[in-house]
Amino acid sequence: MSRVELLRLSDNELAVKFKLPLHCIAIVKELQKRRESLGENMTWRPLWERVEEIAVVYYMSLQNRSLTSKILGVSDKTLERLVKAVEIEKQVAIFSRSENKVIKLNVSEEELEKIVKEPSEEIEKILEKYEYLYEKSILTKFRTIQEFINNPIRVEQRSKETHYSEDQVNETLRAIATVLMFIKKNRDKYKVSLNVDSWSKEHELELARVINDICIAQGYITERKLKGCKARFMISIRRIKRFYDLGLFQGMIGRVTKRVTPREEFLSFEQYKLLYKHYLTTKDNNYKAWFEIASFHILTGSREGYGAIIKKAKKIKSLNNNSDLNIYAIDLDNELVETSLIGIKWDKIVFTEHGDIVIKIYESKTGETWNLLGCWLGKWFIDILRERYEYAKQHNIKSVVKTILQYYNINATTTERFSDWYIHYTKKYTRELVNIELTPHRIRASHISILYELGIPLEIIIKKDGGFGVGWEDMSTAIEFYWRLTSQRIQEYMRKARELATKTLFS
Repeated sequence: MSRVELLRLSDNELAVKFKLPLHCIAIVKELQKRRESLGENMTWRPLWERVEEIAVVYYMSLQNRSLTSKILGVSDKTLERLVKAVEIEKQVAIFSRSENKVIKLNVSEEELEKIVKEPSEEIEKILEKYEYLYEKSILTKFRTIQEFINNPIRVEQRSKETHYSEDQVNETLRAIATVLMFIKKNRDKYKVSLNVDSWSKEHELELARVINDICIAQGYITERKLKGCKARFMISIRRIKRFYDLGLFQGMIGRVTKRVTPREEFLSFEQYKLLYKHYLTTKDNNYKAWFEIASFHILTGSREGYGAIIKKAKKIKSLNNNSDLNIYAIDLDNELVETSLIGIKWDKIVFTEHGDIVIKIYESKTGETWNLLGCWLGKWFIDILRERYEYAKQHNIKSVVKTILQYYNINATTTERFSDWYIHYTKKYTRELVNIELTPHRIRASHISILYELGIPLEIIIKKDGGFGVGWEDMSTAIEFYWRLTSQRIQEYMRKARELATKTLFS
């Protein structure tokens, strides 16, 4: 295959010579790459594959056909036929990858002009209306996002064409939305547009600064965790082919280790006691609410539940075409919120005649419902739950977590707001008070660590019907992830065995 010689111009030169907006420059670069890869195969198929590409080439040809020919590696006659097809025939031949053949596409000059025109102002005005930008119906107003959703092709596929999974696509959309919302809230601080279609290599450093500040705001302050947070954002955004082709964040991510390693961060009972003492003396309502919810989390050992709720809401919205359902802002009292920690309602808690409690907990991840057969934290926490229950009855609140939040006048009573609030304050308070930075999932792990420290055998703690919760089928998983506890207990058993053997032998 012979090498195609193309005229290379910088983004700035293309913008000046052809008055091209930034989103069109990316299309030109994409066409150049395709022209080089096709080589002599261009003799049987058109270079363009999408209406956006036709719009850009048509626009460039009208301004300078000869220069356009050199930039794209096509003949003047090819461009002349394209202009004629648009203006007279109203049909242009393109190559369809899905059908693997040349097809005719209906076009109009007005339609092509709209595609090339810079949409920045219009989109920014639209985005100003929304507080949350996670809905696809909002994000797809960007042509870049719409193309990614329609064809989420892996940018680094090695052989046959493969696509990102639905979870990976949603992760990318959430990363984009988070960046946009942060820019929107700090418009005076960052010099980068809210229009995703206009992002280019020139915006790389400013976008990296935005991502860095987002990660710090989310509580990632240690060097390792901050680097990991930034890498996740950058990797997600680079899944979009246009940004990958622009080289956005190239060389800025560094080495990312994908292998999951067991983590040892969880609360010891002594650390929990420190948190409890602070709870008794502080006037910080955020801390009081956080401690009560974290204690309830430790008591139950349940998952947090956000992901399962969002997944269920997406399915319902898709099946019922319910455009009014905001899947990321569901009230905690909503009947959809039924799983794990955030799904525990007061009607699932029984205050027994003996002064104890029984809690029924459903975990959608395992499809299991199990009972916590008592408040092992002690009577003091039962008294708190009784008091909150009375408050819930007076204010007609169903959710335990929502009750605690409203009791302390905290506005974080939807799934998305609570998730952000709980993550932020878990990291903040554990870092400040016990010198370890925990996530809510590590709070869940503390259910096992504290019970284990109190002398409850691991095989009873994780037993599905044991009354303490968790309900793991595979004990080896627990041993792997809590090996530090297990090794400590082995040393304790070893000491006791040695003492007993010595005492028995020499008695």
